[in-house]
Amino acid sequence: MRIENLKEVQAELRSIASDQVPFATAMALTKTAQAGQGKIRSDVLPTKFILRRAAWMKNNIRVKSATKTELAAEVRDTYRAMVLQETGGIKIPFGSKLAVPLSAARPSESSLISPQNRPAAVMARGGFIQGNILYGVPSKRAHGPHKNRRGARGASSSGDIVPMYALVPRARIDQRYGFEDAVIQVVHETFGANFADAFKRAVRTAR
Repeated sequence: MRIENLKEVQAELRSIASDQVPFATAMALTKTAQAGQGKIRSDVLPTKFILRRAAWMKNNIRVKSATKTELAAEVRDTYRAMVLQETGGIKIPFGSKLAVPLSAARPSESSLISPQNRPAAVMARGGFIQGNILYGVPSKRAHGPHKNRRGARGASSSGDIVPMYALVPRARIDQRYGFEDAVIQVVHETFGANFADAFKRAVRTAR
C-alpha cells in the first residue's frame, strides 16, 4: 500500500501526539473536575449537612484547571473545618471549650440552630454557665415554647430556663462528608466521554 504525502501525514500524527492529546487531556480533566464540583454543590452538601449559609458553603468548592504542561485538575473544599467532616476525628476548640447544642438549641438533627439560639445570643438574653452547661431561655421565634425544667437561678418571665449547650474540651466528629468518594464516582462516570469529546474537538480545530 502506498501512502501519498507520507511525511505530511507523519508530521500531522506527531503534532496530534505532542500537542492535541495533551490539550484534549487537560480539557477533559478540567471538565471532569467541574462535574465533580457540581455534584458536591448540588447533591452532597445539601443532603449531608444542614447549611446555614448555603451559598457560601457551595462557593468554597473550587476547581483548579489542568493545562497542557500540568495534566492534573483539582476539585477541593477550601473551608478547613470540613476536613474533619471528611476524615472524622477529634475537634478541639479555638478557646477553652466547644459548645455542643442540646435539644433546646437544636430539637432534632435535621433542624437548624437559629441565630437567636446561638451561644452568644443566649448569653445576651441573660444566659449563664453553671458547671459545664450553658443555660438560657430558648427563643420562641425559633422553635416554639419549651417546657423543660427551670434553672437554678435567673428565672425569666419570658420562658423557662433550660440547658442549651454542653461545654466540652473536645468532641469526636464522625466521618460523613463523602467528598472523595463522590468525586471519584464522577471521574469513573464521565472522564472517558469527556476525553473522547475533547479529542474530537482538538483534532477538528488543530492547525
